[in-house]
Formats: sequence, structure tokens, C-alpha cells
Amino acid sequence: MSRPQRDPALVEMLDIAVGAVGFFAMVTLVGAIVVEVRGQPALSWSLTLLGLVVLIGILWASRRRAAAVALARERRRRGP
Repeated sequence: MSRPQRDPALVEMLDIAVGAVGFFAMVTLVGAIVVEVRGQPALSWSLTLLGLVVLIGILWASRRRAAAVALARERRRRGP
């Protein structure tokens, strides 16, 4: 049984997801800095930022894997 074929659009969707999560990570970073400078508790901001950074890492690894599969498929299709 062969593995299901991955659509090349998956790489583009993962790029968009990394960008969207990255945007919210930057907003959360600015919020955490502001809250910390004001002397308020910033634990929730920091944990949210940590979660977003981990999510970006997971998405980035998935994107690299999907891009490698798409590239290998393209090379097989073209031939030697």
C-alpha cells in the first residue's frame, strides 16, 4: 500500500499558517513586554507566547517535510 500523495498546495497552506501564527506570536510578544514593563503579572502572556513558538516550530518542520516530498515527486516525474 502506498502513502497518500501530498498536494503541492499543502506547502503553500503551511506557509500561510506559519505567517498567521507568527503574526500572533509577535503581537503576544509585544503584549508580554508591555505587561512586564508595567510590572503586572505576565505569566499568561509568556505561556501563550511559548505555545505559539512551539506551534511555529511544528508547522515549520511539517512545511519542510512537505516541501521535500513535493520536490522528490517532481524529480521522479521529470526523470533522470
